Amino acid sequence: MCTVHVWYIRVMHNKRHTQETKDRISKTKRIYPTLTGVCSKCSIKFEYRPDKWHPVRKYCSAKCMYMAGGRKGSPLSKESKINLSKRYIGEGNPSWRGGVSKDRKRQSYEEQNGHKIWRKAVFERDNYTCVNCNKKGCYIEADHIKPWARFKELRFDVSNGQTLCKKCHGIKTSLELRIYWKNQYGSSMALRQSTENPRI
Repeated sequence: MCTVHVWYIRVMHNKRHTQETKDRISKTKRIYPTLTGVCSKCSIKFEYRPDKWHPVRKYCSAKCMYMAGGRKGSPLSKESKINLSKRYIGEGNPSWRGGVSKDRKRQSYEEQNGHKIWRKAVFERDNYTCVNCNKKGCYIEADHIKPWARFKELRFDVSNGQTLCKKCHGIKTSLELRIYWKNQYGSSMALRQSTENPRI
């Protein structure tokens, strides 16, 4: 048991309710009187005090509630499911990027081969070294300085590539998400951080 917990027990052990607190508890009991119910699972009568969130109790205990199937809400109608689905289609979806996925197709053999050539050329130019932290001999990745999805004409341009280690690449990617996915991330913080770290 931690020291803070022991101290809390010692302090609260001798703590007594003030008269104001006692009056408030008493008043609450008068607002919500004790009622008697019958458990839907074991059919035992039990007493409970309702509140505004739980005006009626169906079970005498948590054990009976979970034996009966746990907390299950009302099933949605087909109409409700369709309306809920429509809310997240297109611009209503937090991951919406302006219909980019409609133009996306499976990469052809030429594109795949071109990416391999571009990747190798970037590594050789940077001497297999992370351009941000100057690490060598670690796991490296070829990164597009200007994103692949936004700048199609620069996809296989070696001058648009840089070698980054896995950690630096992750930092740069998180910054790009905040800049280019404005409806999901705040752009102001990303722009401030990108100016502080211009090489990434």
